[in-house]
Amino acid sequence: MLQYVLPQCWFSPVKLRQMEKKSMGRIISKCGYSSRTPHAILYGPRDFAGTGFLHWTTIQGEGQILHFIKHWRTNTNLSKLMHICLGWAQFQSGMRSSILEDVTTPIPHVKSQWLQSLWSILATAHGWIQLDTTFCQPHERMGNQHIMDFAIASGEFTHSDLLPSVP
Repeated sequence: MLQYVLPQCWFSPVKLRQMEKKSMGRIISKCGYSSRTPHAILYGPRDFAGTGFLHWTTIQGEGQILHFIKHWRTNTNLSKLMHICLGWAQFQSGMRSSILEDVTTPIPHVKSQWLQSLWSILATAHGWIQLDTTFCQPHERMGNQHIMDFAIASGEFTHSDLLPSVP
């Protein structure tokens, strides 16, 4: 059940840990394990005599990556919508590099919460997704810079300064 639902969501790692702590006791007991079973055994791989439970952040992150790749490579209405969403987020980022390839530069100003969550798991895993279409905007003239690249690199602005103001 969780492996279907969590990849569709964009819960923060802190929120996921809170929800996991509240419910894992019941899940563990329903699976026939004692509530006193050490976490090393509960979350250990089955090949090493663990139970194979996964942390919810892992389930959400792995599922988001798999969903993104699956839908990126197909030609369905959902994949077309994903292309549009990523194109808009890339344009909104104002950066010269793809937001899914450069996971070292924070993107707090991008409004898509699901893409923010995907970016976060990629950054945590030190991974990236190389796309066939990046939607990166070229410079309009020789010598121009992308404004958000400049703003982020300058160190003059906080994350909240980079967020778009809502009237």
